[in-house]
Amino acid sequence: MRIEADALTDQGNTRKKNEDAYGIYRTEQFYVVADGVGGQQAGEVAAKETVDQLFYGVHRLFNLLANCSEDEVQNLLKLNVDETNQVVINKGKAHSKLKGMASTFCFIFVFSDMAYYSHYGDSRIYLYREKKLKALTKDHTVAQELLESKSPSISKAQKNTLTKAIGLTGSQKASIDLIPIKKGDIFFLCSDGIFEGLGEGHLAQYLSKSQSSKETLKEIILDARNRGAKDNITAIILNVT
Repeated sequence: MRIEADALTDQGNTRKKNEDAYGIYRTEQFYVVADGVGGQQAGEVAAKETVDQLFYGVHRLFNLLANCSEDEVQNLLKLNVDETNQVVINKGKAHSKLKGMASTFCFIFVFSDMAYYSHYGDSRIYLYREKKLKALTKDHTVAQELLESKSPSISKAQKNTLTKAIGLTGSQKASIDLIPIKKGDIFFLCSDGIFEGLGEGHLAQYLSKSQSSKETLKEIILDARNRGAKDNITAIILNVT
């Protein structure tokens, strides 16, 4: 099976700069979106460093994976995320202007007809399969925790508070999930700016269209902006053919 990938990033309606980053690495079949944490120092540096370090780790491991089991691939990817986290922490400590920098991320690594995926924060991964949209990730936010605990109220501040992000702490550990890929699958990776205005129902409608991924991305981002998205918006579409 082949993977066709396209990406698009947009500054959004009100942001002065784009603190999102993404990477499409076709040889390694590694795809990643990162979103520098708003209000932190050097969010754009954190996002780019996260993308670069995650890919560096996959690239370094790529030729060693041929004889690995699924569990071994998962463990190597976990180590890669943990190492990336520590690199960003160390860089923030070493440069005063970068102190406290952090980033969310989500990635998919396709290997041996399996999609290995992981995320920190509120960057998300969706799978559109057989005309149904499924969220593969749950946000690492206080709001999500309160929702799952059936808390009666969620404040605006709580809604946006992350419980996991690259650079926030050295004690968090990554989890790597996997799913077999099928011909016709569409994977959608995005930063949280998409969902300030656009709902999952709208996303499913766009992914169901018979048109190029580039056109779909343009329509999704324009619609999100028109519906009030203020944050940076970045998305990757992967088509399994």
